[in-house]
Amino acid sequence: MSETRTGDKLANLLKKANEVEMAFENMANWEAYVSVKGEEFRQILFRLISDSQRHKNILNSLISKIKMSNSHDLIPLTPRVFDFKNRHELEIMEEICRYEKLAFDLYTNIMEALKNSETKLLLCDENDVDLLTSSLQTLILEEKSHIDLVSKYSGRFQRLR
Repeated sequence: MSETRTGDKLANLLKKANEVEMAFENMANWEAYVSVKGEEFRQILFRLISDSQRHKNILNSLISKIKMSNSHDLIPLTPRVFDFKNRHELEIMEEICRYEKLAFDLYTNIMEALKNSETKLLLCDENDVDLLTSSLQTLILEEKSHIDLVSKYSGRFQRLR
């Protein structure tokens, strides 16, 4: 991603990230949470659910600080359907790890685009630049932490077909 030239573009990227967090928090994690039996897996999933809720709040706050035109349209993502029934805990962790990587990549790409942009022109108050970048850095670090936490279980399961 080279640069973000308009507040609308930045807002749309953050709204996409918010959709990823909402889909993940609402459906995937709770379905996975009730599907796993091991306490260690349940604790990991509960942390991911809690962090995802907080990430949504951060994103909503950031979106409210962006200068947007009245005519910006967001094309919603196709909702992701998660089906963890009859799946092994390690399979569930592998699927969750893919979603964590998606969120990490999205936040990282937004941050990279902002480095090449006149960020203060995208915000209602140019004093919010530090808040925007520090919030994105927090999201990136937390998603990296999630990947590290979940990836130790990812790839350890092979289903016989």
